[in-house]
Amino acid sequence: MRLLQQTTPLFLLGLTATPFRGDRQDIYQLCEGKVLASFQLREGIDSGVLSPYHYFGCFDDIDYSKIARRHDQYSIRDLERG
Repeated sequence: MRLLQQTTPLFLLGLTATPFRGDRQDIYQLCEGKVLASFQLREGIDSGVLSPYHYFGCFDDIDYSKIARRHDQYSIRDLERG
């Protein structure tokens, strides 16, 4: 963001595999809403634009209600103590 604020590009091309970001930043706003191509996950994999993946979830026994939060993020220090 600092780089973008310090420059005035004639054209800005944004590429992302994560348009729905956890930090709630609007990736579309950076490119003034101009979308050249958009693929849903399954469509992207089926067409060969995106690579297939394997997702593995990990379960834990941490009581997250006891972990401090600030601005919708858990305290790293508290998580490490968990």
